[in-house]
Amino acid sequence: MAAAGGLAAGDADRGHAFLDRPAWPPPAWLFGPVRTVLYATIAVAGRLVARTTRPAAAAP
Repeated sequence: MAAAGGLAAGDADRGHAFLDRPAWPPPAWLFGPVRTVLYATIAVAGRLVARTTRPAAAAP
C-alpha cells in the first residue's frame, strides 16, 4: 500500500509549483501557531462530547 501511495505522490513537488496561489499568502511562521490552536480546539471539543454524551440506556 505504501508503494502505491509513493507512486501516486511521486510528482507532487512538480505539480505544487503550478498551483494558483493567492496574491496575499499568509506568512510561513503563522502556520505553526494556527495549527496548534486548531488541534487544541478539536481536542477540547472531543473531550466535551465524550464527557456529555450518554448512551440511550442510561437516559432517565
